[in-house]
Amino acid sequence: MKIVIVYAGKSGTTEKAAGILKRKLKGAELVDLSVEDPDVSGADLVVIGSNVRFGRLHKKVRGFVAKNRDVLLGKRTAYFVCCGFPEKQEEYFKESIPKELLDRAVIRDSFGGELNAEKQKGFDKLIIKMVNKATGGKQEVKLLSDKIDDFAEVLKKQ
Repeated sequence: MKIVIVYAGKSGTTEKAAGILKRKLKGAELVDLSVEDPDVSGADLVVIGSNVRFGRLHKKVRGFVAKNRDVLLGKRTAYFVCCGFPEKQEEYFKESIPKELLDRAVIRDSFGGELNAEKQKGFDKLIIKMVNKATGGKQEVKLLSDKIDDFAEVLKKQ
């Protein structure tokens, strides 16, 4: 089975999560949408990952999905997001992915995220500092390795 994991992110968290997932799915191909625009027509399973910013998936991911909508409708697909508020994942998916694609997905989930002000610039850095200050630094945001493990196990059964 040919698996292609496409992703885009801003601070490296989505890339990190996609890399962990790739290691769990032997032979999977990893593609950074910020670098290339892949042809996924030959894939059996397409996994799409994105960071979330202001409630929306990354622009490159939205563009990839829009451009490849018809191809994706004929494929098994899976979606993941990396974000600070995993409980809002369905809102994020519905905002950025057409319903007909979401309805056909094998799985969709949130892998959590990372809030690291040092990896950010400008406005994003300011927002993270404000969140940390407002929560007294207690906003626990981290990648959820158990979620990545569970996601991979579902995909292995496809």
